Parts: sequence; structure tokens; C-alpha cells
Amino acid sequence: MPSQSSECQGGIRLHSFSARAFPQICQGDIEIITKFRKSFDKGTLEFSFSENTIRHCKDFDFPEATLRLSSRIQRPSARDGSMKKDASVVFDFGSMSIRQASLEVEKALGEEEGSSLLRVQACWSPATNAFELNEDFRIDSKNLVSGSYNFSTDEAVFGYERTLSNTWRVSAQYNVQSSCGEYSLSRSFEADGNTEQGLLSMVFCPKKDTARVSYDQGQWHWSLGMKTGFLPIDSMHLKYTHLFTLH
Repeated sequence: MPSQSSECQGGIRLHSFSARAFPQICQGDIEIITKFRKSFDKGTLEFSFSENTIRHCKDFDFPEATLRLSSRIQRPSARDGSMKKDASVVFDFGSMSIRQASLEVEKALGEEEGSSLLRVQACWSPATNAFELNEDFRIDSKNLVSGSYNFSTDEAVFGYERTLSNTWRVSAQYNVQSSCGEYSLSRSFEADGNTEQGLLSMVFCPKKDTARVSYDQGQWHWSLGMKTGFLPIDSMHLKYTHLFTLH
């Protein structure tokens, strides 16, 4: 999805299913999220709001409305070893304060295609004074290790991803604080005519005894949440994204 494209997302989320996987006693939430993006020379400006924002704006309350400014500080060049730096700031209209400020640095550790790549992102939330550090290290075209650490909650998460082929990928993620691991298997494929790429994935968490199956193709997304005892459906999410461009 192009970063400069604006979008409007409409979806429905169903939960509280019965044990037999039918929405006999089911509750649903309808969600509509709109994001206006405008690109300029060195960055992007994005304004996002939801149906909840419109519902409360008459009371001069703007929940879920944010303004994001992203800017490219440094572009890759041969002089600095193909390093790039990006910064972003998110302003929350609900609390009328800065929600998050982040700085991301990416450096290629080789000149050939598929070589090692290091990405480091630092995020700061002024409202809670929380600081989080995220790192991704692509060893080669098939192996990726990642880690994140929240300095306010001492929460550390480590992950590993292995690309098995052009279509299959496996990954594992472990949260040290909760001693909880998640394991996923995904398969990517192209639709007829090679015009749209789809992604089917399954995530399994043994400690929480839950699983999630999701599918993305073009502008459509659906996912099913399940309790893994007898794999009954616990929740369902269907979303459609309409893309458009601001002139």
C-alpha cells in the first residue's frame, strides 16, 4: 500500500460467540477509520479519525483523532554507507497532547541485494513518559531477528523469522515478562493474473490457548479468533479499505 495514498477503512468486529462457533449470543462493533495523507518533499502529513470522533465532536471532544507528521531526515547515500533516518510525531486531539515521538535509523551492512540490514527505532510517549526501543536485524534474505524493550514497564520481547521459500514463512515471538510465546506460519501467493498478492497466516499462543487465522488480499482483510480447546470461533473481523489520493 503506497504511503502517500489516503484511505477509508470500514469493518465489523463480532465477538461473544457461543461455544459452537455460531453467533447465537453475539455482540458486534462497526468501525470506520479515515486517514487523509498528503506527501511533500521530505515527508508525509496524515490526519486520522473514526466514527467515534464524529459522534463526540459536538461536545468538543475528539477521541481517536490524530495528526501524524513523518519526515525523512537523511536519505541513503554512498558516503554514509546507505543509512537513512526518519522521524515522526503524533498529536492526539482527544487529550490535546503529543501521543508519541519516534526516530528510526536504518543502515545496510552490505552493498549487494539481500545483504544484512539493521533497523533501530526509538519511541517516546510524553503522556506516560514511556520510552521503548525496537530493533530488527536482517541477517540475510531468509533470517530476521528482532527485539524490543520498554524501559517504563521492563517488558522485553524477542522474535525470530525464517523464510522457507518464496511463499512460506515461519516466526516465533517470546515475551520475557509474561513468559508467553507466539508461533506463526504464513503463506503468500498471487491471484490470477499476478495482479494482487494475498497473505494467509495463522498465529498460535499455547499459554493463552488461543489461535488466530487471518487473510489479506488487496483491500480486503478478515480474521478469526479461536479458543484452541476444540477450535470454536471466539471472534471474527472483516475489513475493507478504499484507497484514494489527495490532489
